[in-house]
Amino acid sequence: MSLLGLPYSIPMLASLIGALLSIIPVLFLEEIVSAAAATAAVVGSVVLFFLPDASTGFIYVDGLTRIMDLTVSLIYLGAVVYSITYLKHIENPLFQKRFYYFLMNAFALTMLFSVSASNLGLVWVGIEATTVTSALLVATENDDATIEAAWRYVIIVSSGLVLSLLAIVFLYAAGRTLELSS
Repeated sequence: MSLLGLPYSIPMLASLIGALLSIIPVLFLEEIVSAAAATAAVVGSVVLFFLPDASTGFIYVDGLTRIMDLTVSLIYLGAVVYSITYLKHIENPLFQKRFYYFLMNAFALTMLFSVSASNLGLVWVGIEATTVTSALLVATENDDATIEAAWRYVIIVSSGLVLSLLAIVFLYAAGRTLELSS
């Protein structure tokens, strides 16, 4: 990616940095880093509104991308803030708090990537990655109900992803490209 595409990547880079820093085993660092990353993603999404449309390498930004980036970033920030209190009430978590925040930041990264990717194949890969991270987040409470819910979620979403992959194959066969700018 060229440096010209860097401003368009700010929301994704913020959540990537948040994911990587949140796995460092320092008390409360994951909460602070995740809140800062989500705030930076919101700020980056607001900045996108003032930039022109772009198609640079792997990134495609238009009006719909801007709206989706801002929506995902705001929900990401709200989820991080809510999680600070939510995790205190879980008696038997599936994993340590820092891995929860890693998954939450990774989920935000995959969502932001999915709405900003310039290729339908990459969009599909991004959405598949959201399935993996969100299924683990669903199972956070580590009881029978949440484990069953996570499995059902994976099955339902995977069947939808198979259909979308088939649609992408048909689109490629018809147009010989998966680039959104084309």
